[in-house]
Amino acid sequence: MDPKVMDEILQRLQKEGIKITQQRKKIIEIIYDQQNHINADTLYAILKKQKAGVSRATIYRTLDLLVEKRYIQKMDFGEGRCVYEFKLGQPHHDHMKCLRCGKVIEFNDHIIELRQHTICQNHKFYPMSHVMQIYGICHECREKEKKNL
Repeated sequence: MDPKVMDEILQRLQKEGIKITQQRKKIIEIIYDQQNHINADTLYAILKKQKAGVSRATIYRTLDLLVEKRYIQKMDFGEGRCVYEFKLGQPHHDHMKCLRCGKVIEFNDHIIELRQHTICQNHKFYPMSHVMQIYGICHECREKEKKNL
C-alpha cells in the first residue's frame, strides 16, 4: 500500500475523532491492495489466514465507516452480497457485469461522463457521486453459447 494514501486516510479519520486501530489499518490495507472487488467474507478469510484477530463485526463496522467517509465504494451486483473497492485516489470508472459468468469489467468513457455533467447542469443539480452498472453477457460467454448451438 502506498504509505502516502494510508497516512492521508489515517490523518482524516483522526481529525474526525475516529479511533485508529491495527484492525482498521489492516482492513484498509487489504482493500487497497485488492486488484478486484472484495466482499466482507473474503476480507474476513484473508484476515483470518493472517491471524489478524479481526471479528466480522469489526469488518462490517469498518466497511460502513469507510463507505461513509467515501474511501471505498460499496456496490451490489445483484448476488445477494455487496462488494467493495478502494475509491480514494483512484480514477472514476463504471462497471459491466456478465450475467452468465459473473465477470465484472471496469470502464471509463469521457463522453458518458460529459453527458452526465451536462444533464446535471441542465437541471441545476450538483452531483456528489454516481454509479453506473450495465448488466449483460460478455463476449466469451456469447462465443461459448454460439459453439453450443
